[in-house]
Amino acid sequence: MLLFRSTLLFLSLLFLNACSGNQAIESLFAPDSKLLENSATINSAANDSNPTNSSEEKNLLPANLPSEIPIYSPAKLIKNEDNKTTWNSSDPLNLINNFYQQELKNPKWSISEQQDNLLIATNSDNNKQLKISFLPSGEKTTFTIEYPFNSPISVKNTNIRTTNSESPENEQNVAKKAEINSYIQDLVALDIINQNPDTLDPNKIVTRREYARWLITANNTIYGNSPSKQVRLANKNDKPVFTDVKNQDPDFAEIQGLAEAGFIPSSLTQDANAVMFRPDAPLTREDLISWKVPLDTRQALPNASLDTIKETWGFKDASKINPQVWPSLYVDWQNGDKSNLKRTFGYTTLFQPQKSVTLTQAATVLWYFGDQNNGISASELLSVNNAEKSNSL
Repeated sequence: MLLFRSTLLFLSLLFLNACSGNQAIESLFAPDSKLLENSATINSAANDSNPTNSSEEKNLLPANLPSEIPIYSPAKLIKNEDNKTTWNSSDPLNLINNFYQQELKNPKWSISEQQDNLLIATNSDNNKQLKISFLPSGEKTTFTIEYPFNSPISVKNTNIRTTNSESPENEQNVAKKAEINSYIQDLVALDIINQNPDTLDPNKIVTRREYARWLITANNTIYGNSPSKQVRLANKNDKPVFTDVKNQDPDFAEIQGLAEAGFIPSSLTQDANAVMFRPDAPLTREDLISWKVPLDTRQALPNASLDTIKETWGFKDASKINPQVWPSLYVDWQNGDKSNLKRTFGYTTLFQPQKSVTLTQAATVLWYFGDQNNGISASELLSVNNAEKSNSL
C-alpha cells in the first residue's frame, strides 16, 4: 500500500510538470473566451443604463432653463413657461429649501430674500434675479423657479432716462409700469384686483371700499378650499350696518360681510363712533393693519397697552395710535418677518397711523395670509393652480 501511494504521487508530479510547458493542455483548463466577451458586454450595458450617465435625462430639461440655475434632481418638471418652471417632489419643503440655500451660496449668486417658502437671489454676472417659491401640497412639495424675475425691490430704484425725442409724459408712463411689482401682478392674476395691471398706478391712494373688497376677496380666494376660513358675503336684503353703505352700493356685500363677521368696527362691535363707514375716504395705516391681522390669526386678539407697543415696535408716535389698534399691532409684531407692517414698510420708528395707504402697500399686505408658522401667499396659490391645470391636461 505504501509503495502504491508513492508511485501515484510520483506520476502526478510528473504530469503537472509536463503541463506547465504545454499550451495545448493548458487551454483545456482555460476559461471560455466567448463567456468573457459576453460578460464584458453585459457590464457595458449595465453602465449605459445608469440614469446618472444618461444623456436622455438631461434632454428632459427645458431648453429655456439657463444652465446657471441649480436643479433639484429628485423633483419632476410638471410645467414649463417662458421664464417659469413648476416642479413636484415627494421630499419635504425644508429639504428642498436647504438644497437651494446651499447651492446659491457661492460667488455667482447672492441671496437677497430668504424665507421658509421663498428664496430670491441675484446673479452677479448679469444682475438678473431668481425667484423660487415653495408650497407643500399633500404628501408632495410644489415649487416654481422664475428667472429672470423682476422683484419689487429692484423696481423701486428705477431711474429711467429717455432720449430727447421722448416726452416727459412718456417717461412717466414707462416708470409707472416698471413700478408695478410682483405683489400687484399676483393679485391681478388671481382676480383679487380685477383690473389690467398696465392701467394701475402703484402710488395710487387706496380707498376704504377698495381695501374692504380686496380683503374679503383675497381671503376667500386664498382659502378657497377651506370653507371654515372664508368670510361670508352679506345678503343684499340685510339691514345696512352703516348709514352711508346702502343695499344698492356695489360693495355692500363685502363691507357688510366684514362688519357682520366683526373684522371692522361697527355698531355690531359696540363701537358707537362707527355709524358711518366712509367708503370713499382714504385707507389709513391703522385700518390696513387692524382689519387684516384678525384674518391672519383666526383667534381672539390679546389685550395690549400703550407701553406694550412702545416696548415692541418702539414707535416714537405710539401715543397717536388708536387704542383699538394696539392688539392688532402687538400680534403683528409677534409674527416676525411675516409681519404685515415689516413686509410693507420695512424697519421704521414711526407708524404714522393716519397716513394714507398706496396700492403697492395694500397689495403687499394682501399678498400673504397667515402667521410665521403657517400661511400661504398669492404666488404659492398661483403655483398650485398652474400645477393642477397642468395635471388635468
